[in-house]
Amino acid sequence: MLDLTYYGEAIPQAITYLECGEVNLQKGTKNKWEFQLHQKAYDWLMLSRYSNDILAYRAMGKCMEKGAIEKVFNKYKDDIHHGDDAYTHMSKLVGLAATSTENSTSSFYELGQTLFGCIDGMKFCKYLLDYANISLNVPELDQVSWNGVDISEFFNQMADLFHPDYSISAVTSPTLLPENMDVFFAKGITLLYAVRDVNDLFETLDRGRFAIFDYSFSCSEQEDTTIGSGKTVRYLPIKTFLKHYQQKDKVMYVNRNKSRLIPETSRIWLDSVYGSEAVCNTYIELDCSIRSQLAESVGNIPHAEHFLTTTPKPSWVGLEEYICELGLASL
Repeated sequence: MLDLTYYGEAIPQAITYLECGEVNLQKGTKNKWEFQLHQKAYDWLMLSRYSNDILAYRAMGKCMEKGAIEKVFNKYKDDIHHGDDAYTHMSKLVGLAATSTENSTSSFYELGQTLFGCIDGMKFCKYLLDYANISLNVPELDQVSWNGVDISEFFNQMADLFHPDYSISAVTSPTLLPENMDVFFAKGITLLYAVRDVNDLFETLDRGRFAIFDYSFSCSEQEDTTIGSGKTVRYLPIKTFLKHYQQKDKVMYVNRNKSRLIPETSRIWLDSVYGSEAVCNTYIELDCSIRSQLAESVGNIPHAEHFLTTTPKPSWVGLEEYICELGLASL
């Protein structure tokens, strides 16, 4: 029986599977040892991938304590799955700094938090800033209220087990979380899976006082497809998003050094922040300063580019200005 919660539709275009076995090099045969479908296939694969990242960040933290900075970047290159992972975690850390106020508990909400590995990634980023003598006024991470939504109950339980010293609320529906939190984060792929229309997208972003996210929009009409995981993704039209955005009392900025137009698929990928003008400005100022100082401090260490990405210095511009720069103003 297909998992409606996992696929989001009764008759999916594709299904998820996981297979493990052996190839006998002497006999030239292939034997299947384990085979799983649907949510369990995803859970079993991604548990190993995300927990590997968590353990790598913890090991890198120990290297930092010993001052073995070159080992840190070597391990990052070898063990962290996504090359820009720590870049993203630094964004979340800066988001907490930009929204924190005295005498109040900071709150963080991630859609698709899986194992809440962001805690370990952000903790490592704090170690790195301390090593580089870069000041960032950010709350202690064990004092933050961590909120996450994942359709996998397995991941929600594992998030708690991995982080027993943190205040974590990991649930299967956003209706079970507080209405308003300080920082919202989601990866673009998660939003492509989870969001079905523009109203849904804005409702998701507005759960945070400040949102950090990326997203791929269609430059033409809405598009549904699959991308290898077995789950359907939906690309919303940028023109519909812009119409709704013009009615909002928040602003959106785009990092032009990471965002891009993709002509071959008629899509536009935006690396973005969204919130009040004041909080966005605070974030952008901190983000540019931190990235610049990091590049100066550790940029010459071998493999540091895997941490910093090829564009260590962001260039932020308003959404509508960026759209005009790309020649898409007619949308």
